[in-house]
Amino acid sequence: MNILKIILIGYGLSADAFAASIVASLESNRSVKIAFMCSAIFGVFQGIMPFLGYLLSMNFSKYVSAVDHFIAFFLLTIIGINMIKERDKKEDNTKYDFKTIFILGIATSIDAFAVGTTIGVMGLPVLLSCIMIAIITFLLCLIASFIGNFIGIHHASSSKLIGGIILIIIGIHTLIEHLML
Repeated sequence: MNILKIILIGYGLSADAFAASIVASLESNRSVKIAFMCSAIFGVFQGIMPFLGYLLSMNFSKYVSAVDHFIAFFLLTIIGINMIKERDKKEDNTKYDFKTIFILGIATSIDAFAVGTTIGVMGLPVLLSCIMIAIITFLLCLIASFIGNFIGIHHASSSKLIGGIILIIIGIHTLIEHLML
């Protein structure tokens, strides 16, 4: 039963990273490098953040959980707005690089920090949970990257606009979700 809980948590946490992987790969022209970079970075962050949340839950979770949604909203919205602004620029200036994907990795994994504060309470093995969350995220993001490449090739003219809007929506959703709780 614990394994099923971990799988469901991993799937739930990877939803934002899945969407961000699609967006990042829309313009990457079938780049396997981008697909693996997104998958690896998002997987690592999704695995590390719950562990950090678990370690710091005793002293700092109340402070981070008070602003995590604002941080995710800010980062995702800024990246989304930049994508929309740059949609008419030449392609070589608009490709996702390590820095952008790294920031997306942080933005999409902040909620995993909060989940980490509850892993111990749920009676789940912390290290196994973090490893499984990372693997699930990696695999789902790899699939998402190939979906994004397919969409980007067939709809390149509007992919940045769509991608920017998706990131902004994820940011707004994260903010609303946390404010409604």
